[in-house]
Amino acid sequence: MLANALQRVYTALKPGGIVVLGGANFVWILQHYRSPTPSTVRRPGLEITRSPAHEIDPHDAIWIHRDCFTVSQDGVATTVRDEHRFAILTLPEVTSALEAAGFGDIQTFSNFESRASERVAGPHMIFAARRPG
Repeated sequence: MLANALQRVYTALKPGGIVVLGGANFVWILQHYRSPTPSTVRRPGLEITRSPAHEIDPHDAIWIHRDCFTVSQDGVATTVRDEHRFAILTLPEVTSALEAAGFGDIQTFSNFESRASERVAGPHMIFAARRPG
């Protein structure tokens, strides 16, 4: 799926065009992992509790983030659930996929404020790559 998406981006770019990709650095996140904890906000007549949870599927390299929000207003509770699935991609995998799609001059950054290419050393990994030409 990543290879197909990058090939389509490559085709859409003019020669010399640049793609910027940003995502979670799951390797760093897993090294520093702490289970999420519930939190509650209270206001007169209103209480909102958020109960996040993570499931990590190492076989399929999927990170599943689940949120459960319980809103209690004037004694009436409503619960809303949400789920997001993320592919666990590593820096070498993304770099290799960019190269396979034909991109060159691949640079990495740890955040969007970085102004010079650097080793990725934090919870985010950002890539800039150029279509040759």
